[in-house]
Amino acid sequence: MHFAPQINQQDFSVFWSTGSAWGTFSQIRTGENGEVACGIDVIYGNLDGVTVYVNGVALEGQS
Repeated sequence: MHFAPQINQQDFSVFWSTGSAWGTFSQIRTGENGEVACGIDVIYGNLDGVTVYVNGVALEGQS
């Protein structure tokens, strides 16, 4: 699953869905150097076996 926000990049959020799950994605630019904080919330189902990319970079981790 790929996310590459083109609008509202400073504070972006969107609903997403796949065949086995749905939820929200958010991106906030923090600091003066343009660091990006991203989050994937799975509201239903799971993303087992799915790699999530933000602006071409794979997200790692789980919370």
